[in-house]
Amino acid sequence: MKARNTKKMIWAILYVGFLLLLLFASEFIWRKMYGEGFHTLVDPIEHHKRRPGTDIVRTWGSGRPFRFTINQLGWRDKTTGPIAKINAEGIRIVFLGDSFTEGVGIDIDKTFSMVVQSMLNRPDRKVEVLNAGTSSFSPLLEYNRLHLFLESGYRTDFVVVLP
Repeated sequence: MKARNTKKMIWAILYVGFLLLLLFASEFIWRKMYGEGFHTLVDPIEHHKRRPGTDIVRTWGSGRPFRFTINQLGWRDKTTGPIAKINAEGIRIVFLGDSFTEGVGIDIDKTFSMVVQSMLNRPDRKVEVLNAGTSSFSPLLEYNRLHLFLESGYRTDFVVVLP
């Protein structure tokens, strides 16, 4: 009787091991096929951070394409380039929020943060608005994002939270 239970246990371990190996192989193959379009990273602090330097064309909703560009902070921006630690030329505002703040499905110039930036900029005042919104973000993840931003030496004059 004991030998029979041991045999079942060995088969169960082999079966589970085979399934895990199959899952790991599937994930590896999927990531290779997905290529550069894989724009979300698993991050222990920010959960599902965007891949810095991403510049792709995505579709959303009815299939209308839009440009999806991520700066070196992992935030949606007009360019993939770096962000200065301090905005020496004027005022910096950081917008935190979810997919509405990020502007899923629309070009960056039409996002709320860029519309506010264009409204506040004047010849005598340079306003930089950073779009720190990410789809499915919660207040805790927004706090983590802002905390990491400030701890990394970046500075902002104002923070706007769009829950």
